[in-house]
Amino acid sequence: MAGYEITKAEPQQLSLQVRYTETGKPDFWVNLRVTDFSEEALHAEAKQGVIRAKEFWDGIDGLPESVTLEATEGTAKNVVYTDAPSFDSLTEQASFEWVESDDAITQTWTVSEKSDDDKAFSIRAKRNKIIAETDRFDLSDMTLTDAMATYRQALRDIPQQTDFPTTVTWPTKPE
Repeated sequence: MAGYEITKAEPQQLSLQVRYTETGKPDFWVNLRVTDFSEEALHAEAKQGVIRAKEFWDGIDGLPESVTLEATEGTAKNVVYTDAPSFDSLTEQASFEWVESDDAITQTWTVSEKSDDDKAFSIRAKRNKIIAETDRFDLSDMTLTDAMATYRQALRDIPQQTDFPTTVTWPTKPE
């Protein structure tokens, strides 16, 4: 039976480190990005990783105990990492591939347009986050100004804009 230990949770880096163990198997380590650092959420994330650990352990079950190599030397190429290009994450996506040349293996980035469905999903998610950030202005102990009410309605109306999701005009937040 697999077990896990949360070895490090760092809110500043949005990271969670978990070590999975199973009798007779090598430890499996996972670094996860998380935003909810409640104990319940951290354990839920850790439990999800058990599936990955089991896949890892299943993958190594068929490996031989030792390997005998005929050749004792070889050559290695330099691996060249490149910075991800800047792009609009609402409407574009970045991916990379490794390109091999005679002397190096280089990370090469490509930026491409998201599908309209993916753009709409990203834009709605951003819009929903902004609306949630302004919810405090609409509480019973606060007076919602006309300007804030208009702003919130304009946010809700974004999907009805003429060229949505290709072109979006974001309303200006009132002071």
